[in-house]
Amino acid sequence: MDKFDVKVINSLEDICRDMSALMQPLDQIIRRAVHGPEAMEQLTEKIADIATQAEENGDLELMKFICSNILPQMDGIYQLYEQLEQIKRNLKKNETLMNLLKPNCICHIAADTVGNVGDYILVRSFRKLVERKNSDISWCPIYIRDEVDEEYLSVCNQSKGILLGGGGFFLRDTNPNELSGWQWAISVEDLKKIKVPIYVMGVGYNRFREQEEFAECFIENINQLVEQSAFFGLRNHGSIEAIRGYLREELKGKVTYHPCATTVLSKLYQLPERSAKKPYIALNCAFDRAGLRYQDKMDDVMYSIARVAKELAEDYEIHCYMHCPADEMICNYLDRLEVPYEKIFLWAELEVKVLTALEYLRYYTEPELVLAVRGHAQMIPFGCKTPAVSMISHDKLKWFLEDIGHPEWGVEVLDEDFEAKLLEKSRYMLSHREEICQQIEIAQERLWRIMQENLSSLDI
Repeated sequence: MDKFDVKVINSLEDICRDMSALMQPLDQIIRRAVHGPEAMEQLTEKIADIATQAEENGDLELMKFICSNILPQMDGIYQLYEQLEQIKRNLKKNETLMNLLKPNCICHIAADTVGNVGDYILVRSFRKLVERKNSDISWCPIYIRDEVDEEYLSVCNQSKGILLGGGGFFLRDTNPNELSGWQWAISVEDLKKIKVPIYVMGVGYNRFREQEEFAECFIENINQLVEQSAFFGLRNHGSIEAIRGYLREELKGKVTYHPCATTVLSKLYQLPERSAKKPYIALNCAFDRAGLRYQDKMDDVMYSIARVAKELAEDYEIHCYMHCPADEMICNYLDRLEVPYEKIFLWAELEVKVLTALEYLRYYTEPELVLAVRGHAQMIPFGCKTPAVSMISHDKLKWFLEDIGHPEWGVEVLDEDFEAKLLEKSRYMLSHREEICQQIEIAQERLWRIMQENLSSLDI
């Protein structure tokens, strides 16, 4: 495809952005009112049940009211919602087309979402890292869970290449499908139709402990992806060993180590100066797949965390960070033990306004210490040179600590002495903060060198 004047394309992009911005308030109003088509369908069913009961009871006035007032209004809202979704899809197609017209267009397949703060920062830091290699890249964003069809494949093949990452994509239940068995739902046949280079960078094996094994299609799919990739780098050595277990012998050597871009944030951004008026500790917990994370001991683990927070609250403020809505469940335990704390809804801010990466990084440069269950609540503070104690409910946290040479910075949530160890490690890291920060810088420098060496070998 011929390339066009970038200034003209940028002007068209500005128009699309303005249209998207105008749509956002209406979109939010509709979403909050009806919570999407599924909720509308459920509500319609309930009203239909009420109408049926009214008919059985001979309540003609209620039936008339439902049929003449409520149902037409709901139908109008539903149609408006569908029209809005179609406009958004068209805008996305136009934006993709304009990106393809630019020189050096790269398709970036990622989980770019405002629903989880970690993924939001990850996508932006990933691109900033790659731009250190080539500052002229024109990004064509593709959501990891978008349906792969002929138009999708055409977009990929009109680009200079595909970058897949970063993030924990190798997980069977986040986007369940029988094509690949993991988040990128692309069949082996469609993979073979991609003719441009594929670079897998900073991706992780996110299967939980005791979680069901991947479907059979995963084995053929991952072997094809590794064989076809110009570069295949995973974000920790634990993921490398896990993925190699699915590969043919001749492909195992292609899997290499490429850390997550969030671990070198201080190299990518000029971090904001710390300016918190009172020293505080940031606490983040996770509740997705709680049965796999905590088995049948979730209450015990959460009460232990709350008791530690209460101890630390004698000297520090406690700020409870919510990366996504479910994270707020920890507040129930803090409230029951009367722990003084402040709620920080990181995810909610993205629904109100678009914040820069730097505005978000301030949340992880300010704390004296971070207590983290989520992987990004572990890696983002590390990237900001902030000490963190990892509460390990998933192997990926342990693997990261092993890679940086500091397994002592974590504690297993199912350890019999979890509470005592969490308090001990927290107090140690608070009292040795300057020393810990120096150790973070040393470890970060090593990760940075690895990333730069990997990027230097790529034709991007």
